[in-house]
Amino acid sequence: MRLKFPHISRFFSARVLLTAERVTLWSLLLALFGFNAFAAANYPLPYSDKLSSVFARPFSWDTHAALARDFWQLGAREPAVQELLVADELYQRSPDASRILPAGRQVLGLSTAPSDLLASWQHAPARELERQRYWEEIIKQYPDYRDAYVELAALLYKQGNVAEAKTYLLAAEALDPNNVSIQKLVAFVSKIVK
Repeated sequence: MRLKFPHISRFFSARVLLTAERVTLWSLLLALFGFNAFAAANYPLPYSDKLSSVFARPFSWDTHAALARDFWQLGAREPAVQELLVADELYQRSPDASRILPAGRQVLGLSTAPSDLLASWQHAPARELERQRYWEEIIKQYPDYRDAYVELAALLYKQGNVAEAKTYLLAAEALDPNNVSIQKLVAFVSKIVK
């Protein structure tokens, strides 16, 4: 007995499928590029200007140090330290290294060396913890001191303890319920912590 293979109609040829694949690929790539351009224009990163200056001058230590400061202020500790190490390496090779005074003898208008900045950053968590303990002691000594609650809430918010920061802000609001600034802070933190 002879086997017959099934007959498959060629309603869609392979050329149509390949053309559709190419059109889809290019249209998706253009859409991705357009979305990226739209997002970059309308929703820039907080450090995008410093990042573009690093791309424009990649061998300048001060652009790397400025980007590291922005990273540090945004809470991105690891990229900030890495960028500052790059800045320090470039600083050691630059002719500016001889003009900048050591950390204790700086003059207005001169920059801080990246290694000195890194040393001060390494002690920042201990200083924040010390400040937190200080404001907790002030609250124990003076429970009616509204600004101590606000300062402690700001420190806790900076550390990421938003729920605990909210409790201190609510305590400050209980002490001064008509203060508009505290009401705005409580509303802001309440949006984050439900």
